[in-house]
Order: sequence, then C-alpha cells, then structure tokens
Amino acid sequence: MRIRPNRRAQLTCSPVLFVLFCLAIGFAANSARAQERRDREPNSVYAARRARLASQIDSPIILWGLTGREESAQTYIFAQEENFYYLTGHNEEGAGLIILPAKSSAGDASTGPRECLFLPAKNPQKEKWNGVRMSPVDPGIEARTGFSSVKPYAEMRAAVENLAKTYPSFFTILPYEKELGGYPHEKEVVDWLQQAAPQSKVQDIRAQIDALRQIKSPGEIAFLQRAIDLTLDSHLEAMRMMREVYASDRYFTFPRFHATAEYLKKKMAEAGLGSVELVETPADGVTQVGYWTMPLAWDVRSARLDRFPHGRRA
Repeated sequence: MRIRPNRRAQLTCSPVLFVLFCLAIGFAANSARAQERRDREPNSVYAARRARLASQIDSPIILWGLTGREESAQTYIFAQEENFYYLTGHNEEGAGLIILPAKSSAGDASTGPRECLFLPAKNPQKEKWNGVRMSPVDPGIEARTGFSSVKPYAEMRAAVENLAKTYPSFFTILPYEKELGGYPHEKEVVDWLQQAAPQSKVQDIRAQIDALRQIKSPGEIAFLQRAIDLTLDSHLEAMRMMREVYASDRYFTFPRFHATAEYLKKKMAEAGLGSVELVETPADGVTQVGYWTMPLAWDVRSARLDRFPHGRRA
C-alpha cells in the first residue's frame, strides 16, 4: 500500500516514512513563495537603534542589505542580512544604508537628514515575477520605511564619494578573519567601499552593533516567546502523531498497515493537502513501485501448530 497526494506519482510506501514525507511537503509548500514578509517592530524601534549607534561614532556607517543573488537554489527564500534588518526592519533585496554621526564633524556642513535608506529603482517587469517591491518613488515611502530620506540605490556611491571629502574614515561590518563558507557579503561591501573612497580608512562597526543586540526589546522578546511556543507545540504534536503511527504500524499485518495509512491520510488532509488517496499495490514479490519491488507477503488467518517431542520430526 502507498499514499499519494493529488497525483499518480509512483512512490514507495512505508507509513513511518510518509510522516516525514508529509512534513516535507508542508515545508516545501511554504518555501514555494519567493519572498515572505517578516514580523517587524514599529519604525520607531529601528530608528532608536540607529540613533544609539550614531551617538557612538565619529564617521559615517555604510551598510548593504543582501542582494537576493547570494543563493542560486530554486527553493531559496530571501532573508535580509541580520544586522541590516536589525537597524532598518527592511526585508527586501538590494538596499543600502548610510548613518552619519549624531554630532557633525568640523568640516561637515550638511544640514540635511543624518541617515538615508537607498532602495532599488522601480522595476515593473521584474515585479511580474518577484512581486511588488518598495522603491524610492513610492508615495509615502518615508512613512513606510521610517526614514526621512529615501533615495535610489544608484546614488549611494556618489553619496559616499561626497562624504569622503569630509570624513577620513568610514565604518562598516568587516569580514571575519576566517570565514566558515557562504557568500562573502561583508567582503563585497568593503571592496566596493574601497573603490568608492580609496583614500579612506575602513573601520569595523560589528562590536557596537553586537553590543546593542545583546539587550532585547519587548518586541524581540515577544517574537522569541512566540517562536518557542510554536516549536514546543509542533514537537508535542509530532510526538502524538508518532505514537499513533507506532500503535498500529508495529504490528506487521495488512489490516494494521491499512489503519496506519488511513490515519496518515487523515493527518495529511488536516494539514491542508487535497485529494489524498490510498493506492493498493500487491505484495506479490514482483510488482515494482518506483525503485522498490514489493515483497512477497501474506496474512495468516488460520494455522495449526504441531508440537513434537525433542529429536522427532514430522
């Protein structure tokens, strides 16, 4: 016997394995979306974090968000670089951030905003495939992002070049001395910064951001508690499900296998899978399902046991 949802795929069957299969389907269904919104805190929380950081520096901070091209897998779901998200709450690709010191330097004659978010230009053609993205020309973009200044990402390099005339150094997140693999995001930013301002010194802001992140806001604590609660609930539900499976599947008989399959069919339907079917396959030692030849098996419905004295044969 085998279980299949929706279509007539030739799959092998083991009731226990199908529990894992069901879970995999659920995760795959959720992963099918190219972009998912994250729970975020009010804009004022992110603004306060940036303000605290700005009060600790004497040079501009230059940060990039991830580009969305760090992974090539079709199942990749974009998730923002964690420090960029901590400071902006922005979970879309290709953004940049400049934070100026809270106190202007002697040569800094700027009277405008002390921070700026840079977003990619509007691309309706790309949005047909990837979904709508925020852009610097969107109405009310300042209120949506929490930044009083939102500019096109293409202008970020010119802004850095202009700041280099006033500030001798910049802050960014430097790469670790020894990377553990993955996309070298920090190195990309440093290389770009050194090209835009080759005479400027590049300093590391990682320690200051890490110190801020050690103290959790009420919103962060609520998110953590919710994640813990959901994890515990899912573990308990998985344990209950496996107890039900084991209660019937440990008896190696066709009726018990049927009972397990019916139970899993029910659980799959409850999980949102439609048109779940039970498909019979003969246990004849010949029939193949996928790469599995069904074993020869039968149910013993009646039998006789003859006992002979030791050493005597029938």
